[in-house]
Amino acid sequence: LALGRTDIGQLAAGKRADIAIFSLTSLEYAGGLADPLGALVFTSRLGPVDYLFIDGRLVIQAGQSRIDEDALVGEHNRHAERMLRAAADVTGTDYRVKPDSN
Repeated sequence: LALGRTDIGQLAAGKRADIAIFSLTSLEYAGGLADPLGALVFTSRLGPVDYLFIDGRLVIQAGQSRIDEDALVGEHNRHAERMLRAAADVTGTDYRVKPDSN
């Protein structure tokens, strides 16, 4: 409600949701079952998330991505290139070139 949105804030049909599911049975969480939230917050995860839902769609299942990561990286690189060109047009600086260290 603080954001003025009615499509988020609860797990229900028709609502938007991003959910990450982690297994606490891996080595990095040994001894963490007494405080699962603390185990997730205060340890370094060695592997990928077990399951990930973005906007209600399953994108990682059993640690394996179900999306075309190459296409996603390409799309993001195209957006980054467009932003760098726009910044260069406004400032006259080519941000893709490293400045001289002298």
